[in-house]
Amino acid sequence: MFFGRLQRCPWALAALALIALSLPGCASKVATRSFTFQAESDVNDRSPVAVEMVLVKNPDLIPIISGLNARSWFAGSAQLERDYPGGFLRERWELVPEQQLPLTLPFPNRRGVAVFVFANYLAPGAHRIRVDDRRRFTMILGRDGFSLADRD
Repeated sequence: MFFGRLQRCPWALAALALIALSLPGCASKVATRSFTFQAESDVNDRSPVAVEMVLVKNPDLIPIISGLNARSWFAGSAQLERDYPGGFLRERWELVPEQQLPLTLPFPNRRGVAVFVFANYLAPGAHRIRVDDRRRFTMILGRDGFSLADRD
């Protein structure tokens, strides 16, 4: 009887679908499967660079995280984690000049709403990119910033 009424109210069905998608564990899978970090010889002015990948699970965090530069992310992500428990997962690597690191997405089942990568450069800049729509990519870490190339 309940579902019969819903069929007559398409807006109610749409609202129910949105609620279901916003529940924890109901996120869709992100496209990202594998990637490579490739550090050039002069990366980060010839210094190691920390790189962090963030799988966003809570859609409310997308505008917050997409508004942060890398420096702000590395300084404040612990507080953001306390403010939004379970809202995102993260993995960190540190790359040195001339290092190449092929990886698969480190988050089980790829369930999330967005994937961001932050690179903690000495040079000013956003040093942030959203990659959840890329299945495979190479992130080329240069002297003062990075570039991205799709692999497929």
